[in-house]
Amino acid sequence: MTANEIISYMESLYNDEQRRILMGFFKTGPGEYGEGDEFLGLKVPQTREVVKAVPKDFPLTEIPVLLNSRWHEVRLCGLLILVAKFERLATKRLENDEKAIRDRDAIVTFYLQYAERANNWDLVDLSVHKILGHWLLLPTNLGDRDYKIKVLDGLAQSENLWKQRMSIVCSWKTSQMGDPSWCLRYAEIHLHHPHDLMHKAVGWMLREMGKRVSMDLLRDFLRQHVFLRDGLASNQFIAHIAQSTVDGDIAINEVLNIPQISDNQWWTARGDIHPRTVGLGLREREDGRCGYLVRLETHQRAVDVEE
Repeated sequence: MTANEIISYMESLYNDEQRRILMGFFKTGPGEYGEGDEFLGLKVPQTREVVKAVPKDFPLTEIPVLLNSRWHEVRLCGLLILVAKFERLATKRLENDEKAIRDRDAIVTFYLQYAERANNWDLVDLSVHKILGHWLLLPTNLGDRDYKIKVLDGLAQSENLWKQRMSIVCSWKTSQMGDPSWCLRYAEIHLHHPHDLMHKAVGWMLREMGKRVSMDLLRDFLRQHVFLRDGLASNQFIAHIAQSTVDGDIAINEVLNIPQISDNQWWTARGDIHPRTVGLGLREREDGRCGYLVRLETHQRAVDVEE
């Protein structure tokens, strides 16, 4: 099996109706974050079935053909083949095996070399934690912990949005394995990021860190950082952190251990949020949806807030 044979097969599954749905969902229009991306119209389970059929000894040298494809799903296929290869080398039995270490390092080096080809949020989110995130906690010949920090700092400081997202989403795996340090480091680095995709990623990873490692660490981070922002960015960040760190109808004031305040002190919110927000939570509205609610210490007026 060759990369071109994989591409030909995936092209035979072309679905125009699904393609149009995906192009809208992944924001491929002019000026949007996925501008110019092209789709075959395959669902992720279809791509995973293709990956299952790829031989385990599929050469690494063939994968650039997939990653350089114009088709989003073909690039995903290439990334998932890398994930499968890495996971086979990262079992407990092979964790300290010298050949496995060399092969894992080769995959990580390859992944970083082609990082820009993971050029939408799903391509990052389905691959980075299972390759780069896992590698952070495994033996390597490439360097010590400082080297690993340098690698992630390089991604975080890149001008490429998807590389920046990699630096925080890779902490999904480290949190699963009980190490919160990577999440906390890159959540703080991206605290002032202007893009909502990064706000959501930070909130998501903080939630995972809190669930997997320590809710106390999550509370400490939110107390220290969430209420220090101002203006529109503060509003967006608070809303996304609230959405991403709260499950169901549990209010974020419970996460932060903020005492409940009375109904007449709540306002529905959208727009500018004063930096001295002293209460934040979720509340069901009359239409059955949940809105974010804030109490502003100095603004004695109701403002619309992002839902």
